[in-house]
Amino acid sequence: VCLYFALKGLPPVTDPILVLNGENKLSSVGDGSTVINNICFPSQVSSLYAPDGMSLASVTIIGNEKLMAKESRDGKDVYVLSDDELELSVRSQLAEWWSKEVTDSW
Repeated sequence: VCLYFALKGLPPVTDPILVLNGENKLSSVGDGSTVINNICFPSQVSSLYAPDGMSLASVTIIGNEKLMAKESRDGKDVYVLSDDELELSVRSQLAEWWSKEVTDSW
């Protein structure tokens, strides 16, 4: 799963690189609902990925048991974790990598 975020100004990493999760444990989020595998800022590779004065963040996450869990609702299988919960969990993990002040504006 990939999530994309728009940032005002330059990203926290200005080199055109892929930042890998090098932690011993794959998730330090309390409920373990997401695992950020990597993040990159494509607008550092090409300015065509974001308008002037903006940057693009691309976050790739790896699903774990909770993230991939489904349940039946109204006869349809749906993911237990909502899109909003997923985003909140990813933002929480991003704030551990960079300060909350940096990632709150994404």
